[in-house]
Parts: sequence; structure tokens; C-alpha cells
Amino acid sequence: MKVAQLPDGTAVEASENAPQQAICPHCGTVLLLRQRRTMNKSVIAFYWRHSQ
Repeated sequence: MKVAQLPDGTAVEASENAPQQAICPHCGTVLLLRQRRTMNKSVIAFYWRHSQ
């Protein structure tokens, strides 16, 4: 997931400057910010993942 919500309802995109936790806009559960390297190993991709 690339876009999540902050507790005040504003949308936040997954990036290195994003907070470590946010809220899922679909179900309201906690999301954790994750990162991985792309296949060419030069770019770090950020994304949100459900905590459970």
C-alpha cells in the first residue's frame, strides 16, 4: 500500500520521511512503514503493511 492516513485524517504517502506508523484508510487498523530494495539494488521502495 502506498498511501495511508495519519490520526488526524490527512493522507500520507510511503517514503523515507513518513512516520513509522499510520492508519489504513480502508479498515482502520495500524500500518507499519516497510522498505525493500528493488531488483536492480539501486532504489529503495517504501510501502505500508498491516501490522497483523
